[in-house]
Amino acid sequence: EKLAAVTDDVSRMLDRADNQATPVAHLDRPSLVFSDVRYRQEQSETLTLSNRGVTVVHFRLERNDAKKIGQQPSQAWLSVRPKHGILLPGETCPITLTVHVGDVMARRLAAKQGRALHDILVLQILSGNMLFITITAQCLPTAF
Repeated sequence: EKLAAVTDDVSRMLDRADNQATPVAHLDRPSLVFSDVRYRQEQSETLTLSNRGVTVVHFRLERNDAKKIGQQPSQAWLSVRPKHGILLPGETCPITLTVHVGDVMARRLAAKQGRALHDILVLQILSGNMLFITITAQCLPTAF
């Protein structure tokens, strides 16, 4: 009976220590909407990633595999800076996303008679959770 009680106490202490060591990252906005995107004109928005935990946050932004869901891959119209980094406890990092509709994307949008681009970026936290950023770009019609 005493052995079971000690085992439970040790298990709880280890769980608590493990939970405290898990990185805690927070995004100020889970989605971005770029409105009135014009042909050949870049448009940028900034998100803020913050470390709210007591351990270091190692992060990496990756693109969703758009081909699996039948969408246009975002590398043709979306750039991200920085794509990876490290945050100490209490630090923040601005993440800039830039939309640019060039010749190729304008042709593709015209061919499918649509004006919206969508993607989901995955923010992976090493030894932590994943955060998802929904990106929507509403493009203005063009006659290039």
